[in-house]
Amino acid sequence: MRKSTLLQIDTLIRQLAEISAMTESIGGKTARDWAMKQDFRCGCWLMDKTETAMKAITRNLDREIWRDLMQRSGMLSLMDAQARDTWYRSLEYDNFPEISEANILSTFEQLHQN
Repeated sequence: MRKSTLLQIDTLIRQLAEISAMTESIGGKTARDWAMKQDFRCGCWLMDKTETAMKAITRNLDREIWRDLMQRSGMLSLMDAQARDTWYRSLEYDNFPEISEANILSTFEQLHQN
């Protein structure tokens, strides 16, 4: 599911870049101009280069999946305050493994042993 989701996001970014090129060629500027609410510009990874955007989006998605897995599994409640703090810091500073079955099992096994 994760891989399929990321592939669809990649396709969306590429399509948005193509649409932006078309609208710019007819004088309508790019998505950065016409897709944003007036006077309310904020960052959106979908408007960046695909390689840059996909790296950031993948990390953000993995971070949220890890956060959800740890809460749903009850693993956070088994950790002491220092371990929870270390876990949250690792999420904040992108120091966590990519989401995969092997990484999930390995992480949960390590946490269970501690």
